[in-house]
Amino acid sequence: MLDIKYIAGIFDGEGTVGVYKATNGKSDKIYHGVTLIISMSYHPIIKEIYKTLKYGNVGTQKPKNKKNKLCLRLMLGSKKDVLCFLTSILPYLHEKKEQAKIAIAYCNNSMSGFTADKKLKQLKKIEYPILIKNKNVNNKLSPEYMAGLFDGEGSVGVYKIKEKRYGHGEKNPKIYYGIKLSITGAFLPTLQNIQETIKIGSIQSQKRKRGPYDYDGKFGKKCKRSWRWMLHSKMMFSHFLI
Repeated sequence: MLDIKYIAGIFDGEGTVGVYKATNGKSDKIYHGVTLIISMSYHPIIKEIYKTLKYGNVGTQKPKNKKNKLCLRLMLGSKKDVLCFLTSILPYLHEKKEQAKIAIAYCNNSMSGFTADKKLKQLKKIEYPILIKNKNVNNKLSPEYMAGLFDGEGSVGVYKIKEKRYGHGEKNPKIYYGIKLSITGAFLPTLQNIQETIKIGSIQSQKRKRGPYDYDGKFGKKCKRSWRWMLHSKMMFSHFLI
């Protein structure tokens, strides 16, 4: 059984929720439906979430290109399931809290599908083009939430560092090894909250990448700007993990 705060962190990192238009093929009448998906290349986490929830459907998701790994995804396609899931994790969400509120309103029939669809698309377009001090960054994050977010959007690696200057009589540069831990995301306030909670690390902007699809589903356009919270030293690394 996974902690609900951990699942909230996973959903903020790897989850998506949307209200979409649909037709029955027999008439021009437009219907709306809600879909919630959590997709990851590390399959055991999706299986554990499914065991914890005991509802939804689990299936594979084909990679968009050969370089990507095969993902496993948990999908909720009914108002009842989406409402149950989002209501349980809502108090612990950060990045997708406002999106969850809109989806909950739609599932409760207090918001039309047209309005929910429009508002969700607007929220997903919001980006943070420059690093600014956010006055609302005062929420300390729980270890369970940060663990979920790190499993979803984090990475850790050991890399080589070549000394640029050679010592006297040395033919080859000395090689050192460093360690780097990072969490990447487009929602800058969450990364600032991590930094405020841990009191260490730095935040840097990531270069914008092209597609293959942006948040409008259009091919070849630039995606939203991403930000990365990083740790570079062994001491910082151990402090975060412990």
